[in-house]
Amino acid sequence: MTFQVLLSHLSDRAAFEDAVRRHIQALHEFNFTKGKPRPTAHNLVESSIQRVQTPGKPDTYVPDYEIIDDVVTNSVPLEDKKFLLVCKLREVENAAINKIIPQRKMRLRAVMYNEAMSTPEDQRTAEQNDYIAQVISDDAKIKGFAKIAALAEAAIDDLTEDTVDSWQPPTFE
Repeated sequence: MTFQVLLSHLSDRAAFEDAVRRHIQALHEFNFTKGKPRPTAHNLVESSIQRVQTPGKPDTYVPDYEIIDDVVTNSVPLEDKKFLLVCKLREVENAAINKIIPQRKMRLRAVMYNEAMSTPEDQRTAEQNDYIAQVISDDAKIKGFAKIAALAEAAIDDLTEDTVDSWQPPTFE
């Protein structure tokens, strides 16, 4: 049965394969040596060699192992990285919007704006006119943020494996 060696158990694959080759050579030479103990090697090396016996002939030794790649890579697919960048972009954009109008005040803002707008223009109070002007100004900033975010998202789509890790979110001001 072929011995399976986990790649994670090897510090150097080439050195392991060389150790197996050298131990096989030492075992073959041992067939013609008298008065000396059998050569030994690390258990991984010993287990990776099969002894073949043929009647009337010296034993032969052959490599009989398979290296299993069990090393976990932390490689994230490009599309997943881009998705995470878009999420980060949304987070930064929403934080900028929340500085203008906090999330929990948006409903009140909408109610007050609709109330002011439904009042005939010649009957609006100065406070209502100021509120409408503030909402229009805030909305213009938020629309500007939307354009910044749209340009950034388009740039994210153009990222490659070489450039994706260096992307930085834009500033929203």
